[in-house]
Amino acid sequence: MNTRIVPHNRKLLVAAATAVTVALAVLSAGASLAKADPPIASIGPVTTPNGTATATGTVAPGGDTDACVNDQHSGADPASSNPDSAVQVNDASCQAGSGGQAANSQTSSSQTSGSAASSSPSGSSPSGSASSGGSQPAGSGGASGTAKKAVTTVAAANARGLKISAISYTTKGIRASKKLGVRVTVRDADGNLVRDAIVSIKGVPGAKNTIDCAHAAYTNSAGVAAFTVPVSAKMLGKRLFLGVAAWTPSQRVSRIGAVRLA
Repeated sequence: MNTRIVPHNRKLLVAAATAVTVALAVLSAGASLAKADPPIASIGPVTTPNGTATATGTVAPGGDTDACVNDQHSGADPASSNPDSAVQVNDASCQAGSGGQAANSQTSSSQTSGSAASSSPSGSSPSGSASSGGSQPAGSGGASGTAKKAVTTVAAANARGLKISAISYTTKGIRASKKLGVRVTVRDADGNLVRDAIVSIKGVPGAKNTIDCAHAAYTNSAGVAAFTVPVSAKMLGKRLFLGVAAWTPSQRVSRIGAVRLA
């Protein structure tokens, strides 16, 4: 009795799987025309009453349909241009645990290529990959420009060489105050600021517009000696000449400075 029912049930399952495959393929092909992709559908497993035959079926969003009856694959590919390969019946063995996909079958390969094409746009990086860009690595910081050289101050007794590197003037409000601000910066031959050097300001012999008294001061820790020089009303609007000198225990230098009194 069982020997007659089993083949009959097996034929029914094969026919049912093929019908399911074709029906799902047609439905999937029609659904693929819609704007949104249809959900993945699956049927089974379905087993005969005596448990001798089992069938499963799946349909992919692209319309590819697979069915498996006792490890024998049947499928449909609505996108195939060849009518002979649009439907396959018992064309290959099913992959274990694949839910109806056939090993090395045409349907499996087309489904794989379709999913790979839709996973990422042409020319774009896969999802989650880092952009190559041209930006700097995070946390590198990057120093801007060249680091400034630290300014060093040396004592006048230890200075190697001597020069008056700068003379600056403050003439703001001079017409009311009748006072000129003068700042003299002293460095050594290595560019170091020199502290405790003696700096003097006095008149320049033979100059028509100069001061008639001398002033002296020590340079501070920044190598600067500051002065407030009194001027007369007749000096205003003219160029004033000053004799500036600086010296240490071993060296002496001088320079003539000039400024127009506004």
